[in-house]
Amino acid sequence: MSFLGAGSTADKLSGEFPSFIEDTCAYIPYAVIGIFIILAATFTSVYLLKIDSEVAETIYTTKNSDPRQTAINLAASDLARCLNYAGMEALEWQGEHPVILPEGNPVDRFSADGFMAIPENQNLEKGDMLKVSINLPSDIWGKIEALWKNRDIILVINDSSGREIKNLNYGQATGYFQKVSFEEYAKIPDYAASGYASVELYYGDDLKASDWFMLEVSPVKDITVNSFNRLLSANYQGNSHTFMEYAINVEPYITPEQIRIRQVKGNLQRETRSADKNYTIYYVFEIPALNYTLVNLESGERFNNSMNLSTLITSREPLLEELVREYENELGNSSNLESTSNLVLGATNLRTFVYGPWQHYANGPLNILTNPALSSSINGATLYTQKRIFDSVDPLALTYTTYYNGKVLYEDVFTLSNEKKIRASLPASTPQSPFMKRIRVHMKKIKA
Repeated sequence: MSFLGAGSTADKLSGEFPSFIEDTCAYIPYAVIGIFIILAATFTSVYLLKIDSEVAETIYTTKNSDPRQTAINLAASDLARCLNYAGMEALEWQGEHPVILPEGNPVDRFSADGFMAIPENQNLEKGDMLKVSINLPSDIWGKIEALWKNRDIILVINDSSGREIKNLNYGQATGYFQKVSFEEYAKIPDYAASGYASVELYYGDDLKASDWFMLEVSPVKDITVNSFNRLLSANYQGNSHTFMEYAINVEPYITPEQIRIRQVKGNLQRETRSADKNYTIYYVFEIPALNYTLVNLESGERFNNSMNLSTLITSREPLLEELVREYENELGNSSNLESTSNLVLGATNLRTFVYGPWQHYANGPLNILTNPALSSSINGATLYTQKRIFDSVDPLALTYTTYYNGKVLYEDVFTLSNEKKIRASLPASTPQSPFMKRIRVHMKKIKA
């Protein structure tokens, strides 16, 4: 009886459950939900429009603000945008023409015997900090010569007029068995003459390295001035720029000397290098005193004044320029263990350690180091240096390097198998050259 009671209770619950699901008396109609959604959206839209209207009224109202100052502020904002466009055009030109050989520069770009002195940035202003990367070779004989001969390392920085900015004597800074690399800083004084300045590195009385940098003059400034003057002539002459009853006319022609270039420094987060080195991320162009005339169109009054114009140039060309120069320096530098030349040397030694026993004990390839193998090592080391500097690699270069390294390994194995087939096909009575005789003697020793 207890089992029958339990069964009847279960049947009763199962019969009530579908009726509970089918009961729709407590459901909310979709129309009511839609009305509430429409009301909420309407109230939200009205509230947002009210806020937008208040913000617009705060910005553009002239009841509690001076329309003359508003006209000046709007013109300054527009002029900063024009200066940004002109600066981007100039930096684009510099990116398309990265190698510049100026006329009349005091020294040539020169390095000899492993000595290098490279300015990190070639566009500087008075008061900026010049950073010079210096690399010195190992020179045991120079250390011995220093007993009776001047072998001091001297760095000389001159301005365009030949006036000395800095003179540093490092003494006998070359290493005995390893190369030396360090960085030197020099602040550009206010008395330095504008133009092409020079950096010279002497080893005793011999000039071993030289380079140049530009101080307050550069093609970037010339192109910026040309583009900016063109924009001024088209938009800020003849009362063409107006706001309410005021018009602003700007001095039509500025000179490159009026533009000052400042640097925005920052660190780079890279996987293979520390972030303790500062790079120039952006340029800031400034015109300290840009003359303008404010004209009241109703009364004809004219007010002469000047503004300090400054804008951030939204171009990454300065960062790319520094990274490319650092990449160039790393390709020619051998004082660092991770330098390209040391990586090529390590890869060559590794191939020698692997192919030497293979040739001696297992009748491996006759040539341990070949031109394709050397090219493979150079491509791999260059690709690694590219990753260290730019934190990325060219996909096409990576694909080609992988293909080429596999091709070199395949040719080594395939050439070896062909050599074995040729040796096996030669009869004992076939005349052999002395080279082939040595091969056969070597093979007999291995079999014995």
